[in-house]
Amino acid sequence: CYRIDGVKFTMSGLWQLHFAISAAAGSDTVVFNVLL
Repeated sequence: CYRIDGVKFTMSGLWQLHFAISAAAGSDTVVFNVLL
């Protein structure tokens, strides 16, 4: 489980949140599409 604090959306519309994740088991990237 992951938690992200401090993200503030100042405009409505489609936002794309891109994350790079690294751990001992490996790494990956993920994109979340958020429509406000």
